[in-house]
Amino acid sequence: MGLSWCCCFYPKKEKSDRSRSTTRSTGSKYDDRHSSERKHLRPKDSSHSSYSLTLSKGPEIDKFPTFLSKVPDPLTTYNWYYGTISRFQAQELLKNEEDGVFLVRKSSEPKTEYPYIISVKRKVPYDSMERDNFHYRIRKDENGYYSLGSNLYFKTVMDLVQYYIGRKDDSKITLKAYIDHTIPRR
Repeated sequence: MGLSWCCCFYPKKEKSDRSRSTTRSTGSKYDDRHSSERKHLRPKDSSHSSYSLTLSKGPEIDKFPTFLSKVPDPLTTYNWYYGTISRFQAQELLKNEEDGVFLVRKSSEPKTEYPYIISVKRKVPYDSMERDNFHYRIRKDENGYYSLGSNLYFKTVMDLVQYYIGRKDDSKITLKAYIDHTIPRR
């Protein structure tokens, strides 16, 4: 006697090679080309005559698979990307930098439409009431495009950063250089 596989992938002993049938567990034939040859064959003896799918809400269904939650951030390959740092940490890094120096960081708000933030140093006159650093939230729309709230959309954050580097026009943001996270700070 050989082994065959039933529809649920469990090995099942066969009575003989002649008892093999090409019918489904419901008894319906899926290949009618040789139906006349199979008329004399008996269907397999099986306790599986029909199947039903029951969905239950258990703890293992509610959990997001851990291997999917550990997908690396696509920006980690760029030296201007700092990952998850706070606004205060970004301000400390930018404190002694020149006008236009920037870094990109991950938003501290999980599952937001603003997944990243560009923190930029902006030199202001000593007596000015303006802020010294600006933090622009990068929006990701429903189509996966990134923007800074304007009508300019970019396929990647890298494209957005490259667009704003060295801009001299009337754009609200001009990026000149970045703080390289691979170089140790004092």
